[in-house]
Amino acid sequence: MDFETWLLLGIFGILLAIAIRLDDIFKILLKKKKNENISSY
Repeated sequence: MDFETWLLLGIFGILLAIAIRLDDIFKILLKKKKNENISSY
C-alpha cells in the first residue's frame, strides 16, 4: 500500500481512539454528576 493510505488509516485510527476515550470520559463524568446529585438529596 502507498504511504498516503497508511497515513490516512493511522489518522482515522487515532481519531477513533480519541472518540472512544472521550466517550468513556463523558460516561465517567455523567456517573459522577449523577452520584453527586443522588448524595445531595
